[in-house]
Amino acid sequence: MMDGLPGYAWPVGHFIREELEARGWSNEKLAAAMGVSVEDVQAMMAEEFAFLLEGDDAHSELADKLGRAFGTSSSLWVKLDLAYWLWVGGAQGIDKST
Repeated sequence: MMDGLPGYAWPVGHFIREELEARGWSNEKLAAAMGVSVEDVQAMMAEEFAFLLEGDDAHSELADKLGRAFGTSSSLWVKLDLAYWLWVGGAQGIDKST
């Protein structure tokens, strides 16, 4: 562990894929439930995707739509995403105190 961080954190796309599998949904079904394109769903599952891009309302809107589609809060997805990026910063030795 580094600074109280877990040994590994998963990107948010990992959890989206798990949820899709548990529900038996395809990317297309999730896209339809969210009212977005399949490309948007695929982008959310990419490792470099982040809900919390500064000044990007489109990504926070995706978190809202994802939460509604899965019957969860948008904050669940944002927190999972944030945990991953904090881990990435810690794993790469980035000073998170500033």
